Amino acid sequence: MKRLIIPSHVLNPEILKWAMNRKGMTIDEIARRSKVDVSKLQLFFEGKDAKLTLRQLERIVRALRIPYGYFLLREIPREPEIDIPDLRNNG
Repeated sequence: MKRLIIPSHVLNPEILKWAMNRKGMTIDEIARRSKVDVSKLQLFFEGKDAKLTLRQLERIVRALRIPYGYFLLREIPREPEIDIPDLRNNG
């Protein structure tokens, strides 16, 4: 079966940086959880052609717990700020 390689110009490496910061994960942790080589992730992180396959991208998405489509966005998604009142009783 032929592997489907995702063209690097389609994917946004800024999303990887954003998702890593959001989850508090390092490239090594993502590599371990997704079983994708650290060198490939580093290339992608730097905006270079990492030649990621569709399966590898799916594993990265699962490790980061973000929607697959986020990597196709041009900008980092804005998360709504939810103002939750503190209803705890201090008494």
